[in-house]
Amino acid sequence: MGVRIKQLNNKHTLSLASNILTAIIGLVIFAVLNRVLSLEANGVWIVFQSTYLLADTFRSGFLSTAFVTFYVGKRPEEAIKVAGSAWYIGLCITLFFLLLSIPGYFLSQYIHDVGFALFTKWFGLAFLASLPYLMATCILQAEERFDRLLILRLINQVFFVAGILLFFYLDDIRIEDIVYAYIGSLLISSSYVLVSGWSKFGTIRHKTKENIAELYHFGKYSVGTILSTNLFRTIDIYVINLFLAPSAVAIYNLGLRLIEVIEIPMRSLIASGMPMMVTAFNEDNRKKVIEIMSRFITLLTVGMVPIILGVVLFADIPVALVGGGKFVGTEAANVLRGFIIIALLYPTDRFMALTLDVIRQAKMNFYKILVMLVVNLVADVVAVYYFGNIYGIVIAAIFPVLVAIVMGYAALQNYQPFGFLRLYVKGWINLKQTIADFRGKK
Repeated sequence: MGVRIKQLNNKHTLSLASNILTAIIGLVIFAVLNRVLSLEANGVWIVFQSTYLLADTFRSGFLSTAFVTFYVGKRPEEAIKVAGSAWYIGLCITLFFLLLSIPGYFLSQYIHDVGFALFTKWFGLAFLASLPYLMATCILQAEERFDRLLILRLINQVFFVAGILLFFYLDDIRIEDIVYAYIGSLLISSSYVLVSGWSKFGTIRHKTKENIAELYHFGKYSVGTILSTNLFRTIDIYVINLFLAPSAVAIYNLGLRLIEVIEIPMRSLIASGMPMMVTAFNEDNRKKVIEIMSRFITLLTVGMVPIILGVVLFADIPVALVGGGKFVGTEAANVLRGFIIIALLYPTDRFMALTLDVIRQAKMNFYKILVMLVVNLVADVVAVYYFGNIYGIVIAAIFPVLVAIVMGYAALQNYQPFGFLRLYVKGWINLKQTIADFRGKK
């Protein structure tokens, strides 16, 4: 038993535990919001949060993958140069958006859509407050300190839900109160990492023009990979908000948020698997890079099957538990069923995109994202026009994923040729070998 526990105490399980616990708290926050806000107000908050996260994803997408790629494996004297250069780029992006937000604060009163008005008014402050938090997450992931990453995420989420409950018990809660609680949690989290030294802010004095240029030229393309998930969902939300109603946004978003069940292991394995792939790439071991990719794709795909079956059969239960009575009898359960089935393709899409980033083909990912965005927007508009409800958006979601897989597979052939079906066969063989090795060490 002691040996088994020791085997489980590794970076993969720590990463998974971090994502599981923070996702659970995230669902608790989501459930609280569903109960303290009306469907209409909930839809407004989702529009605000989705728009802010989209802007923030531009910054995190620009920095996170590039930072891990150039930080992992470097000597300490070189690593601080990478960290300082990343801080410099992060500050430049943040100050740019902060300057844009100043006129937006005063013009927000003229915007009729409440969600966009809130974003225009407050996103600059939120953007500034979250910078140290973002830099710390990049550094902790690169250093594989998933224990600290867990603590940081817990601090952020616990203070957010505490702020919501405080405003709720003090008075009738308003949408702006949720925004205040959100910004407050970011300020507390960022203050913690600055004081603890986890953000390595002091390394900014070690920035170099060479490292800044290296991160910039990689990041300007890798941003597309991380933007993809948020951007596609944001487009869906905008289309629903424009053609249907904010209440439909809330119903759609509930089904979408419950897909976190699938995102948890995926984010965990991406976080822990990326340094492995970077190491194999730096060793110029092309077959190993593809083998690592196939192993993770197969592990996730196989592991998702029983989860998908369970969600399809019992989707009404999590909808009622997380959403509350307002969502019972709405389209939310069927939205969840539709997305959970499409999610079977996510591991292949995500790890092919990650592999392209790792082998320094972020430019191809960028072009792929542009094609996917066009496909997604056209499919959304046609689906809403034809079906007239949110089911059309769910059906439309499969098309950009299929496009991503086809384009990702074609691009990887230029690096290391492999058969598409062989990808899963090889991954299954590696997975069985890993299980056998684990059992043999009991």
